Amino acid sequence: MLDGQSPDPNAQQLFALQKCTFVLLGIIIWETFINLYYDWRLVRRQSWPWPPATWAYLISRLSVLSFVIIVGINPDLDCAVNLRVFYVLPYLVISTSSLLIAFRTMAVWSYDVRIVVIVLVGWLFELGLSLFTIIDINPRRIVIMTPSGALVHCENESTWRIIFNLALTFVYNTLLFVLTLIVLWRQRRASAHSLWRRLWTQGFVWLCLSSVILLPTIGVIATTSSGAFNACLSLI
Repeated sequence: MLDGQSPDPNAQQLFALQKCTFVLLGIIIWETFINLYYDWRLVRRQSWPWPPATWAYLISRLSVLSFVIIVGINPDLDCAVNLRVFYVLPYLVISTSSLLIAFRTMAVWSYDVRIVVIVLVGWLFELGLSLFTIIDINPRRIVIMTPSGALVHCENESTWRIIFNLALTFVYNTLLFVLTLIVLWRQRRASAHSLWRRLWTQGFVWLCLSSVILLPTIGVIATTSSGAFNACLSLI
């Protein structure tokens, strides 16, 4: 347990991260438990091999849970390895979540070749940038002296890649929403159907939440270089 009474601001930040991690772990375990029956039904009713959307959904859910557990354990590894461990799972969540939105966008466009090309090229670009962010890091090992002893943690001095990656994710997902809006507007005569209203509402709510959460997150990451803290924020 970190020393929450240390006057050092870095120690206070790490202590806050630890408390945030425990809260996230509790929420994610609770959310996983209440949706376990749905996930089990989803897996059982799908014939093998599972479709890509099912794989993306399961990888996204398991990556969230695995990341919070690993941050809670906080393995004592080499700084570069530690940062990559902290980054790989959140970027899996980001990539698979974008892929799920991409599948929906392609489906509402009836897999129009032009839309499929735009969507897949955008997703591959996002995935490539995520891999580059994970591989090309600039680690730094920090030792902070606290009343309870030395506190060691790792920082990534190249936070601009994380900022650019999250900004690209926001732009890409917004593009997917706009493409979905276009086809829904073309088919507005079907607005009386519940599926049309559901897609419209989901897309609008997602865009609002993404703007409220993701944009401030980019600002917070720009002011801190803690690897685990940045990865935790990018997961939100």
